[in-house]
Amino acid sequence: MKKVIIRKLEELAKGSNQERFKNAALLEKDGEIVSFASNYKKYPDPAGHAEVEVLRETCRKLDTDDLSAYSLYSLYEPCEMCMYIIASANIKKVYFVNPVAENEKNAIKSKREKIESINLAYKIQ
Repeated sequence: MKKVIIRKLEELAKGSNQERFKNAALLEKDGEIVSFASNYKKYPDPAGHAEVEVLRETCRKLDTDDLSAYSLYSLYEPCEMCMYIIASANIKKVYFVNPVAENEKNAIKSKREKIESINLAYKIQ
């Protein structure tokens, strides 16, 4: 089954229109692939990662945000944003084929520094 999933992820990633980073993700339940997505973007969306897209699609289809019965598979290790959303959907098992590359780790560090520089100390009166 895992070889089938890896082939499916690689095939899906080829359909991505992203030049720099092509990724794909799918949800599996009881040995059956129930939903899949790539990071193909129809419009600019900074949160349009493959993992987020597959979760959005499945939650809409099932009219629930509890996906605790599903496992998520991704071609690449999910980023921190995706892991937060995966946890919010109650997914207990996440599998990935490729770990984050060193250049991606540097990009993540840069984004973390950007986040830390945002001043959230203002209260709207």
